[in-house]
Amino acid sequence: KAWRIAVIGAGIGGSSYVHFLTEQQKASGGANPVTIEVFEQEDHPCGRVTTVEVGQGNFYEEGGSILHPTNQYMTQFTEILGLNRSSSDPSDGPFGIFDGFEWVYRQTGSWLWDTITLLLRYGFEPLKLDWLVEDMLTHFKSIYDIQDNGRAFLTTRDLLIAMGGVDFLNLPQITLADHLLSKGFSPQFINELVTGATRVNYGQNATIGGFAGLVSLAGSQGNLWSVVGGNNQVCYGLLKRAGAKVNYNSR
Repeated sequence: KAWRIAVIGAGIGGSSYVHFLTEQQKASGGANPVTIEVFEQEDHPCGRVTTVEVGQGNFYEEGGSILHPTNQYMTQFTEILGLNRSSSDPSDGPFGIFDGFEWVYRQTGSWLWDTITLLLRYGFEPLKLDWLVEDMLTHFKSIYDIQDNGRAFLTTRDLLIAMGGVDFLNLPQITLADHLLSKGFSPQFINELVTGATRVNYGQNATIGGFAGLVSLAGSQGNLWSVVGGNNQVCYGLLKRAGAKVNYNSR
């Protein structure tokens, strides 16, 4: 039996769905032919993964700009499509924290002095936060094994429990600030360093949901990357590779 499938939206979600659907059809030996048609309301794909060119050859990301090394799907997509990756490491240079009135912390470029001043102001909280984010990522990465084992869930609740138990389930129900306070972090650390990171990555303060907030903080770690020429090439490449018909300006 031949199937005709309509996909609403050509963002990274829709493009990925088209890719996996096509791969699944190929794996079945083509027993059930599939025709895929995508309907996108904009005049281009990729949704919030949008790249714009400013001047000549200068590309900037308007949406999702950096990718974490634990993102297995995006890593696989770049390999499949033959795209090159470039480092977007936030630790490439010094940083500072400005509270709207003054610099509360500012690196000088001297590793020893910067470490001393960081310890004096925040103690070991930066290291403690890194451990907390790594623990969240360990649970988050379990989604790949869950999917590889063919498991599926009817509710988001069941999925979250499978990934990290009740504690993981509770994260979206509280703010990042409340979660960190419950873990013993100081209000000063949350207001200055954590809020600085969430504002840069997600444009929000520490009242963001706990789950999204920890994901945002993962975007402040090292080994981050982006696609040379624009992350939107992933969407274009997946749709083209699948041979899907894409209808732009569809409303």
